Amino acid sequence: MARAYQRFAATGQQRPIFGREAEMEPNQAGGYAFKLTIWDRLERFLILGSDGGTYYVGENKLTVDNAEVVVECIKEDGLRTVFAARDIFKDNRAPRVDPALFTMALVLKHGELEVRRAAANAVKDMLRTGSQMLSFVSYLKAVGSTNSRIKRRIMANWFNGRTPEQAAFQYIKYQQRNGWAQKDVLRLSHADPKDAVDPDAQSAVYARIVDKPVKSLLPKTLLHFDLMQRSVRDDPTTAVTAALIGISDGMPREALPTEALADLEVLRELLPKMPPHALLRNLVRLAQRTILTERTAINYVVQRLNDVNWLKKGHVHPFAVMLAAFVYSEGRDMPDRHGRRNTQIRSWPVQPEIVKALSDAFEILVNAQPRSDIRVLYALDCSGSMQSPCIGTPVRCDKAGAAMILALGRPQTNSQACLFTTYTRQPRPITDRLTINDLVIGTPEGTDCSSPIQYAYENNEKYDAIVIYTDNETWYGNKHATTVFQQYKQKFNNDCKLIVCAMAATNANIVDPQDPSQLGIVGLDGNVAMLINSFIGAGQFALLEADEE
Repeated sequence: MARAYQRFAATGQQRPIFGREAEMEPNQAGGYAFKLTIWDRLERFLILGSDGGTYYVGENKLTVDNAEVVVECIKEDGLRTVFAARDIFKDNRAPRVDPALFTMALVLKHGELEVRRAAANAVKDMLRTGSQMLSFVSYLKAVGSTNSRIKRRIMANWFNGRTPEQAAFQYIKYQQRNGWAQKDVLRLSHADPKDAVDPDAQSAVYARIVDKPVKSLLPKTLLHFDLMQRSVRDDPTTAVTAALIGISDGMPREALPTEALADLEVLRELLPKMPPHALLRNLVRLAQRTILTERTAINYVVQRLNDVNWLKKGHVHPFAVMLAAFVYSEGRDMPDRHGRRNTQIRSWPVQPEIVKALSDAFEILVNAQPRSDIRVLYALDCSGSMQSPCIGTPVRCDKAGAAMILALGRPQTNSQACLFTTYTRQPRPITDRLTINDLVIGTPEGTDCSSPIQYAYENNEKYDAIVIYTDNETWYGNKHATTVFQQYKQKFNNDCKLIVCAMAATNANIVDPQDPSQLGIVGLDGNVAMLINSFIGAGQFALLEADEE
C-alpha cells in the first residue's frame, strides 16, 4: 500500500499533477503540461511564427491554432494585442515581422473601431519596406478584405509617407511579392499625391507605377531604371554594362538585369552596396561565384560582420546571423524543411575567417555579459521532435538551441551544457572548444524534460539556475519537471531558478505558473539574454546596451 501511495504522489508526465488537473492539458506528444495563457501563446507566435509547423503539428494547423488564439486576445483586450505586436517588432525581438503583420491584419478584421485605429497607427511604423507592405496586404486579403476605409488609408499613407525618390526606390526593389504588385496596391489605396511632400513629383511616380503617361520629370533613379530596362531589352549583350551603371546610380540588386547577376565584376561592385540583410542572404551566392575567395572581398565581409552597430541599424535579429552561419559554413546545399536536398547539390569554398566573424557577430547580438561566479546548467532537448526545422528554415531546432546555449554560456566561466532525451548525458563545461556539433545528436528518442534536473539531483550538482531549451513536447518521465525541481531546490539551493526556453509556438508549457522561481520564455527572443539574466539576478550582470540609431 505504501508503494502505491508513493507511485500516486509521483505523478508521471502522461497524467496531470494530482490536484492541478484544471491547470494542465495534454501536449501534442501525449504528455501533460501547464496551460499557457492566451497572452503567452500570443508572444510565442509573434516571435516564432508557425512556418514549417512542428514535428507533431503541420504548418497549416499550427497557423490556424495560433490565429484562433490571436482572435481570442483581440476579443479580450484588443489594445493589448496591438501593443504586444508593435513592441515585439519595435524591440527587434522576433526573427521575422510576418507574425506581427498577420496579427495586425486580424486586428483590423476583428477589432472594435478604437482598436482598429490603434492598429492602423501602429502598423505604419512596421511597414518599413515595399516587401513588408505587400506581405501585409496579402494577409489582409487572407483574413477577410482589403477594401475598407482604414485599410485603404494604411496603404495610401505608406505611399504618401515617402519622398518621390524613396517611393521610386521601393517600387524598383519590390515590384511584386506574395501575389501582389505595387501598382495594384496603389490603385486599391486611392492614394492622393496631393497629400505627399512633393505632390508634382509624387504624381509622376504614381503615374509611372500604374503604367500611365508621365507628364513631369521622374526621380533620377526611376529614369535610369527605365533606361536600363530598355537597353537590355533592345540588346541583351548590354546587361553587364547596364548593371554596372545601375549600381553606380544606387540601384538595388533586385533591379539589376538577371543576366548580369552571375557576372564577377557586377558582384564585386554590388558587394559594398549591400545592406546587412542582403549581405547575409547572399553569402552563399557570392561564395559560389568565387568572390569570397578574393582577399579584398573576404576582408570587407569580415569588417562588416564585426561592425555590430551596422548590423543593429539594419535591424538584424541574431537568428538571421545564425541562419547565415549555418548555411554558409555547410559548404553545400542544406536540406529544405522537408529534409530534401537539391538534386544537383551545389558546393562552395568556406572561409574560416567569415565563419568566425559570423559566430562572433551572433554572440554579440545575443548580448550576454554575465559575471563568472554564477553556475548555470544549460540543457538541450535533443529528442526526435527537436530535429524539426526551426521557423521554416533549414536549421533544425536542436542546432538553433545549441547555438543559443553557446552564445549565452560562453561568457560564464562556470556554465555547463548537457544533452537530454529520455535521459541526460554528462554535462560539459562551455568553453571556446565546445561546438554546436558537440551539442546535438541524431537519434529519434523520446523527451523527458525533468531528466536534466533529475541528473543534477542524483549527482549532487549545485546550480544557481537551470536553463532548458526544448519544444515542451515532453511525455516520457515518471515525474513532472516542476516536481523534480522542487525536490532539487529543497536539497541543494532554495534560490535556484528554472528557465524553460520554448522553440516552437505550441500550447505546451512545463514551468509552473504559480512558482515565482520558474520562468517560461521564447528561446529565440531577441531579448533572451536580458530576460534570463534579469530573472537570475540583474545586479549580478553587466548587460551590453543597444546603441541608439
